[in-house]
Amino acid sequence: MSSGDKLSWYKHREWKPGDDAVEVTAPKKIDNEKDVKASPTGVGSAWNAAGTWEEQGQKAWAVERLTTLLVGVEHSGAVVKEVTITGDASINFIRGKKKYPYDFSLEFKIHDCDDSDTKCEVKISDFACDETAPYEMEFSWKGDNKKQEFKDTVGATSKQVRSGEGLLAKIHEVLESWVEEFKQK
Repeated sequence: MSSGDKLSWYKHREWKPGDDAVEVTAPKKIDNEKDVKASPTGVGSAWNAAGTWEEQGQKAWAVERLTTLLVGVEHSGAVVKEVTITGDASINFIRGKKKYPYDFSLEFKIHDCDDSDTKCEVKISDFACDETAPYEMEFSWKGDNKKQEFKDTVGATSKQVRSGEGLLAKIHEVLESWVEEFKQK
């Protein structure tokens, strides 16, 4: 039987590869960078022309970008000095659609510019694609003097965040702008 003969379904097992089988079935290197990055459908990579599942990790970019945006945010003498970010972000191509899942835990150290002893630590445990602002926050306060005034400056209630008052409202705005920037990638 030659390789050009048409086989019935039952006889397909009798087919033997010809001398050119290695050349025909061997993977081929894609030299053109444009072909590597874009699929024919415009979603995902060229190798994923069927548009099944593809995931591109974005954690390094996300952590670096969030840190850059958050450190130094200031409001009425309260400033974000340190940020610790754990979690993950990626861009997924699923059945021809682009999705942007992310899930982070954020910890901020906020200092009072007028009093080095007055500090606040804020933890947002669930900054994720399925959560909406205002995010649930946990607080830890240090320093007694001007505590209530500093709390008001930080904007430690959901009501203050919703009305745009305080440093945490600014932080929420920064987080929302990061989400929009991430979705433009």
